[in-house]
Amino acid sequence: MCYIIDRREGCSFIDVPFTLSDAEIVRDEIQKRKRILTAVYITHSYQDYYLGLEVIKNTFPSVKIIALLQRLVILI
Repeated sequence: MCYIIDRREGCSFIDVPFTLSDAEIVRDEIQKRKRILTAVYITHSYQDYYLGLEVIKNTFPSVKIIALLQRLVILI
């Protein structure tokens, strides 16, 4: 599950979609609305919270990935 926080200065995700195809849908919607993705907050180290991260990072290379250290180790 992915939550999107949309603010004037840009939008952020809380977690990312589970599948690559779902991540592509969300990515396309962000691009269609001409929004800037500024940050992704990863809340858990379970795969369904970060599997779509590759799509997001490839599309928005300057996005900040924010996670607790124990979650970050699993993501790298």
